[in-house]
Amino acid sequence: MQKLKVFDIAHFLDGEEVLTEYLLQVTQNGDTDELIWVLCHIARTESSLQISPP
Repeated sequence: MQKLKVFDIAHFLDGEEVLTEYLLQVTQNGDTDELIWVLCHIARTESSLQISPP
């Protein structure tokens, strides 16, 4: 049996445009619990990306 790899969305958040769209989609949903998770994912990727201030 083959082991599955752990899925980590942070690996796919590879640019400012992707991060912006991800955050936009979640905020339109209105789920605050999901928003907290998204902010955690973005914080983890921020250290590896250079994001320009708004």
